[in-house]
Amino acid sequence: MINQQRQLEIFYTLVQQESFTKAADILKISQVAVSKQIQQLEQQLNLQLIHRTTRYQGLTEAGQIYYEHCEKVLEQFAELNNAMGGMQQRPMGTLHVASTIEFASHNIIPYLNEFVSEYPEVKLELTLEERFPNLPKENIDIMLGAGEFDQLNLIRRRIAVSRYVLCASPEYLSKHPLDESGKQIRDHYYITHPVRKPDNLIYLNDGTVRQIMPALKINHIGGIISCIKAGMGIANLPLFAVEKNLADGSLVEVMKKWQQQPINIYLYYSQSKHIQPKIRAFIDFIISKTNTNL
Repeated sequence: MINQQRQLEIFYTLVQQESFTKAADILKISQVAVSKQIQQLEQQLNLQLIHRTTRYQGLTEAGQIYYEHCEKVLEQFAELNNAMGGMQQRPMGTLHVASTIEFASHNIIPYLNEFVSEYPEVKLELTLEERFPNLPKENIDIMLGAGEFDQLNLIRRRIAVSRYVLCASPEYLSKHPLDESGKQIRDHYYITHPVRKPDNLIYLNDGTVRQIMPALKINHIGGIISCIKAGMGIANLPLFAVEKNLADGSLVEVMKKWQQQPINIYLYYSQSKHIQPKIRAFIDFIISKTNTNL
């Protein structure tokens, strides 16, 4: 296994440096040794990985595929060695983070520059989408967003509390008034997100429920906000997503005295006895930046 790991390191370094000479200098071995290890690796795989010339001239198709998997495998080697030896490792490698779009826009993206400056050896890949991915199958290290999801072997950590806000534009409300009781709410044009289940109920803080049938569904909170700002109807959205609109008057909260029940914002990651340093670093960082009351 040690020899295989060394071959991967040599191959990965060669591709990164695009030079046998530079790779040899970094690895502190001779150019001949670099070439020999690459040849042995190709023989074991029975595949040509690099275009064979006196100088490095790029990857073959097989070499490109092999390279794309190298970083992850080398990380796994490092994690295994760390676990076996009980050694601490600095945050490094690729970190895959998924988040709902609006939460990330307000609570992750504004701090990305600070995170990457503090942890320059972490390569962050942030995926924004309006669904909850399967973390192990989709190679996601951390997921953030509202909602409770049951997936095996996941750690769930509450990082903030928010609430839904029923809101509309002043123009819409001037044409379609809504009293504070909300008894006529079912007569209004309601826009919602398709992943919200149930999507036809609004839960109030006194335990009562208002029923309203969606007239339009959009799988993007930003799109919903654009629609209601344009006077199309009303929507029930997280406070952190519309806080600025409420402040500048482009949206108005309705049924305000019936402020809805709080919603929890969670951070999810896979359960493991040995949390990778890159994961621990991001968790600690984002918790330090997240307002506990959004």
